[in-house]
Formats: sequence, structure tokens, C-alpha cells
Amino acid sequence: MHGNFGAVVLIVYDQFPEELDELDFLFIDIDNGLVPFAINQLKFRNQTSVIIELEEIGTPASAELLLDRDVYFENSLFVEQPADSGFFSFAGFSLFDGGKLLGEIEEVIPYPDNPVFQLTIEKKEILIPASSDLVQEIDEKEKIIRMTLPDGLLDLFLNN
Repeated sequence: MHGNFGAVVLIVYDQFPEELDELDFLFIDIDNGLVPFAINQLKFRNQTSVIIELEEIGTPASAELLLDRDVYFENSLFVEQPADSGFFSFAGFSLFDGGKLLGEIEEVIPYPDNPVFQLTIEKKEILIPASSDLVQEIDEKEKIIRMTLPDGLLDLFLNN
């Protein structure tokens, strides 16, 4: 933790990519599910550590819940991806996790290089990473997207 407002220090065992300062979003592994967090501010300390203020974390107590967790960044920081991922046209599609219908994609939130599907389940807003790694099938004719979500991802939203 860093300071009095819930900022956290992130340390890597290699070097941060230079493009990290352009990042608006990251994922933190909480109970074996990747939870998206918006970045308010990011300040490099050196090549292997950075101070990050997250939008959802505003107190040292809430930041403490994130200690010793794995952090994930969008793949585009490490591998080149096509500029148009095509995910932005999927609002209105039905989203399935395996064989289970989760609901209709209400909106695709265009986080830079990391769009997120927004839908409502049990009256709760759910954000699902629109990652090609998770997508198993897209049926444009039937307007269906089949994904395999990480275990526990939905529980993070539904159990809070």
C-alpha cells in the first residue's frame, strides 16, 4: 500500500512495458476470477514498480484486500493485435458461458485495447472481458456469443 488513499504499489519481476502509462484498466485475480479495475492514476517508481490508484479502491482498508494478488494486463501490451477487434458490434447478442445463457450484451464498453461486455444478471451489472481468449464461438446469424469464463468470475459480481 502507498499513502492514505488506498493506492497500491505493483511490483513485477521483469520490466513494465512502456505503454503501461497509457493503460486505463487492469484485472486482479480475486478468488480465481479476474476482476476488472479502472485505473485513476499510475506513477512509475522505477522499471519494476509502479504506484496505482484504482477507481474502486479509496481507502487503505480496501487496498489491503488486494495485497499479494496476481495482476493481469491486456494482451495488447505484450503482443500486437489488430486495431479493430470487431467486438464493438456485439451489443444485443446473447452471451453464453458454456451451455448456460447469461443474458443479452447491453453494451460493449470500449476500454482501450480491452473492450468489456456489459450485461445485467440478477439485477446486477456484470462486466465480462471481451477477450478472444475466452470466446469459443460467434454466431452472427443467430446473434450468439459462446464463451468459457474463468471459474468464479461471475460469483465476484453476483455475491457482492
